[in-house]
Amino acid sequence: MTRLLVIDDHPIVRQGLVQLLAGIWDGRSIAQASNGAEALVEFQRARPDAVILDLSLGAESGIDLLKRLQDLDSTVPVMILTMHDESLHAERALAAGAHGYVMKHEATETVIDSVRRLLAGELVFSQQLRDRIFLHFSRRCGARPVAGVSALTEREVEILTLIGMGHATTQIAARLSRSVKTIEAHRASIRGKLGLDSAFELARYAMRWVEE
Repeated sequence: MTRLLVIDDHPIVRQGLVQLLAGIWDGRSIAQASNGAEALVEFQRARPDAVILDLSLGAESGIDLLKRLQDLDSTVPVMILTMHDESLHAERALAAGAHGYVMKHEATETVIDSVRRLLAGELVFSQQLRDRIFLHFSRRCGARPVAGVSALTEREVEILTLIGMGHATTQIAARLSRSVKTIEAHRASIRGKLGLDSAFELARYAMRWVEE
């Protein structure tokens, strides 16, 4: 019996996905979780053959949860199924241990086929991402900005992206429904992890990273 674990904080989306998968695999073998704490419990209880994980889990980071799941059992393949743009997040998901990255706007048949391929031991990424990964490893490019970004949390990457797009701290705070003080703390953390000495260096780095 194939066992799956679906992790998504939106009940309608999660339950709809479970019903979709239950039409292919035994519904009794599909576990669900809406947040990190539930996911860790279900992961150890259900011992799934594969995990389908959203990147956004309310205030939690799917990337951070992915790393924790990998610490528990790195042999279980995890496929990201999300609305977040592949071009901004897929490489970080791959670096954190993901075996696949699929956008939620893909056709139902694509999602089902992706899960089948995941269970068969394949890496499930778009051709565009495969091309970028190949280029990334084939070029002797030294310290590209994306290399340092792998040390950031999902929230910090989101803030770095907004900085690179020209948003001020107050705008970022309003967009993410967080206080200015919280965003400033994130900015300081990002600078520390990337080894940047000033807000100007952070802005320049962020712009370069978004462009690339």
